Amino acid sequence: MSRSALVRQEASQKERERHATSTFERLVREGDEVGARAIPLVCDGETLFNMNAMLINNISRSPYFVGKCALLTGWEEVVDEIYYTVNHVHPWTAGGTKVPSSAFCLLVRLFTIRVSEKQMKTILAHPDSPYIRAIGFLYLRYATNPATLWGWMKPYLYDTEKMKSGASARSAEITIGEFARGLLTDNSYHGTVLPRLPNAREIKVQLLLAEENESRAQAHMRSGAVRQFVEGVEVRALYGDEENPTTWYDAVIQKVETKDEHGEPLGRDRYTVHFPEYENTELVFLGELDVMTRRRGPAVPMEDRHFDEDRRAYPPRGYPELPPRYDGRPPPRGYDRRGGYRHSPPRGRPSRSRSRDRDYERESIPPPSREEELMREVVRRERDAIAARGRAYSQRPATFKTSMASNGPGAPPDIGGRGGGRSGGGRPKLGHGRQATTTDRLIPDAVAALPQRSVEEAAAVEEKRKRLREKYG
Repeated sequence: MSRSALVRQEASQKERERHATSTFERLVREGDEVGARAIPLVCDGETLFNMNAMLINNISRSPYFVGKCALLTGWEEVVDEIYYTVNHVHPWTAGGTKVPSSAFCLLVRLFTIRVSEKQMKTILAHPDSPYIRAIGFLYLRYATNPATLWGWMKPYLYDTEKMKSGASARSAEITIGEFARGLLTDNSYHGTVLPRLPNAREIKVQLLLAEENESRAQAHMRSGAVRQFVEGVEVRALYGDEENPTTWYDAVIQKVETKDEHGEPLGRDRYTVHFPEYENTELVFLGELDVMTRRRGPAVPMEDRHFDEDRRAYPPRGYPELPPRYDGRPPPRGYDRRGGYRHSPPRGRPSRSRSRDRDYERESIPPPSREEELMREVVRRERDAIAARGRAYSQRPATFKTSMASNGPGAPPDIGGRGGGRSGGGRPKLGHGRQATTTDRLIPDAVAALPQRSVEEAAAVEEKRKRLREKYG
């Protein structure tokens, strides 16, 4: 190729890069002008859309992004392009090259178009392709407020639609629910760092609660209890907010939803319930419901109760008197006939006042709530994961530099018998107090297997060494 052709090629390359940069900057400015109509993006300012700098740079210069994605003018066109072109949600294309995938190019185009809450609900529940929904989850995970992330992803944590996350043809399929849970718990996505979640532990606690709710929902479906949840039935439902921990309350089912916003049948029904105690209405799922337990009798108000000195009980007024506790039988030892045990302990028995005080103090401490117990479980799992990574690191094979080191305590032994100074019993000692190892036992056999020099060869080698010592000292 001539010099002029190389100059023209270089100029053309620079022109394409300049055009790609200007096009990308224009799209970003257009997205900033959308305003309050879209879901607000929360970026740290260091990288655009909280994405990897090299990834976003390659996307902005990608011929696919400049030639195709930049021409898409609305979110509906982006959704259609996802349906026709995306078959995985890996950041890079297959083959090890740093070419951005079509999925992430279209994700960045959605960032520049911006999406409203109504449009995001349509994307997350889209029935045509699981990759449309997956890109919606990536949109929320990368650049939206972490405080709202749980509310968006909660309905889809156990969605069973299949998809492929990896770019390789041999990548295993996962469900949408597994994909969403992975985005909530992992700090990286296929080698790219995800934004840090400030409420990561709270989200993990909610995931444990969701796991319990999923087990309860499957139990309802196996036992047939789901058929009892119809309109007008009294049930027990879970409710919690920022001020109140999640717990069970009495509720009444007002509505049973069997179809989504698009008229498609839901995998599981959703229920609108009314809580009489707080006079509020909430949308709950199957795992957040339970059948109403029967009470043993009517509750008696405190003002209708009176103290019975002879019976040591609180029977309500108008109820029949309780029978005598020891009618026709002699009272037990230490029992006062006025209706109870004496305050002083029986003769010959030690006082238990201290133990009673300790029991009272122990009983006065309120038990931990369910969320506190789950928080302890989250901390324990994190500690076990860190310990597991430490054990895996210690089991890694030694590097070449480590295997060749011969000085210092604990260093591997060498052929000359020099090595670390670790001591212990049960093995024969070598020079410098070192223990014999499997390598030491194998070395004599290896040396014996080497070919032996003749007397003339040995004399020639020794003469050569002598001349070298005289010459170089």
